[in-house]
Formats: sequence, structure tokens, C-alpha cells
Amino acid sequence: MSTPTLIKRYPNRRLYDTRESKYITLEDLARMVLEGQEVQVVDARSGDDLTRRVLVQVMLTDEHVHKLDCLPVDFLRTLIQLRDHSMRRLFEHYVSMTLSSFTVAQQAVAKNLELMHQMAPKPADFMSMLNPFGRKKDEG
Repeated sequence: MSTPTLIKRYPNRRLYDTRESKYITLEDLARMVLEGQEVQVVDARSGDDLTRRVLVQVMLTDEHVHKLDCLPVDFLRTLIQLRDHSMRRLFEHYVSMTLSSFTVAQQAVAKNLELMHQMAPKPADFMSMLNPFGRKKDEG
């Protein structure tokens, strides 16, 4: 696993990409994540990890807010109702394990689709299967 790109968030909420040495927007951060880059967002003063909070902010932007529709209302309600630290940790572990299972299933589906694509006949092969003797219909 690669080292995450360190993003510092300043009190004015500006985000600074330490790898590229430049300020970025939430949209830039979203692009980085979409490209598969690992990111870690920290408070510039305290060093506290703000990654989750900032990724939630990304999800609430106009471009990504529709993706939240896949979360069941019961999931959101449960998340809001969690008060006990140990229950939050249990919930976090459960969601993490579920996401890992989803990722494994997604990879398996992608692999199976690729295998099907490799095994599927090409159009020319399909036509020769329809006419196995290689003769045109009017050649009798």
C-alpha cells in the first residue's frame, strides 16, 4: 500500500496538498480519490486526523451528493443514534468488514466478466458457426 498524500486543512478551511505544494479544492480532493490516490487530511495546527470529516464534505458537494442515496435511511438513523463509544467502534468494524466483502465480490464480478469477454466468440467466428461448411446459401 502506498503512502497517502498528506493534505493539511487550515483554520480557514483551505486544503493544502503537501505532495504538490499547492492549495486544492474539495473537487480536487474528490478527483484524487476517484483516481485511486490514498489521502490523509490532518488539521494543520493540532495534527488531528480529519480525513473522514473532509470526505463527508466531499460527498455533500453537488457533484457527489446523489451517491448518498444508496445509503438506507435505517443506516443513517442508526449512525445518528449511536451514542456509546464501544457501539460506534462495533458499528465501524461491521461496516468495514461489509465493505471488504463488497470489494472482494466486486473484484470477482470484474474477473468473471473479463473471462466471459475473452471466451466470447468474435462476430466473424459467430457467422462461421451459423454456416459451418463455409458455403454461401446460394452455392447449393
